[in-house]
Amino acid sequence: MKKLPVERSFYPSLGRRYVGAIIDGICAFSLAILSVKIFNFLEIELEWISYLVFYGILVCYEPILTSKKQTAAQYLLKYQVMRLEEGLLKGDFYIRGRIGLFAAFWRFFIKWFLGFISLLTVPRSKGYRAIHDKASDAVVLNVSFLTENIDDKGPKICTAPPSL
Repeated sequence: MKKLPVERSFYPSLGRRYVGAIIDGICAFSLAILSVKIFNFLEIELEWISYLVFYGILVCYEPILTSKKQTAAQYLLKYQVMRLEEGLLKGDFYIRGRIGLFAAFWRFFIKWFLGFISLLTVPRSKGYRAIHDKASDAVVLNVSFLTENIDDKGPKICTAPPSL
């Protein structure tokens, strides 16, 4: 197992993460509006179903896509949310693949509740993790780092930057 050096280039910038949140908000809202338009086009009279689908898309878009692979913004801006696990030694963290669905929902609700405040903690945080990342045991990494160090079978190296 190879220890990774601490490099800022492993992590997306605060600006990229903020733009990503805006893009994902636009995508989720657009999909939700499209679903309502489809319900209207099909002349479905059950209003509660269209509300359920509308709000379901808004709430589930990011957590489901993040837990499966990437959201549209994460794909376009080339970063991905990964799960961290604390090692036996204090301060030792390991990348353990994609974030789980429950953790992705937890991360989304904390991010939604705290809003921009959560992202403001990124520059001063070890490992450039926002509050919602820490709460869900996640780290956001650039895809370039992931393609060099992780494949479909899992991490080629196991230790995340020790500064986390």
